[in-house]
Amino acid sequence: MSENHNNFNDLTTISSHLEYLGYEIEKQNNLRILAKHSVPTMLPCICSYFYPNRKPEIVSFSCRVLFERPFNFELAEFINGLNQKSYVSSIYYVKDQQNIIVYVESIFTGVYSKPHFAAFWSMFLADQALLSNEEAMEKLHKIN
Repeated sequence: MSENHNNFNDLTTISSHLEYLGYEIEKQNNLRILAKHSVPTMLPCICSYFYPNRKPEIVSFSCRVLFERPFNFELAEFINGLNQKSYVSSIYYVKDQQNIIVYVESIFTGVYSKPHFAAFWSMFLADQALLSNEEAMEKLHKIN
């Protein structure tokens, strides 16, 4: 395995890149790292989890937001519309007894390079921003 793959597999290079962008990195174990943005943001997704999948060239990223509202089919249609606008992510929800949790997930593939990862991260943030526009805030916070 090449040196690039080893760096990619232990997430050191990606962690350094995210630290440069202003994220605080907390290593939870060898396969998972929590990245919190240290600057307050308007985005409801302020943290991302990432971990290598079965191959070191694939890293999954995920953020989640809890909304205190019941499920309805209008919400499902709205989430489907967000997926049509997203660049690199899948957006979906999970419901528990009282609330819904909206997830934004994406996969970064290939060997790390600054331009490759920067382009990916920019699109991942744009996908998260879909949850913070005025229409999204109205739909996701409205309780029926």
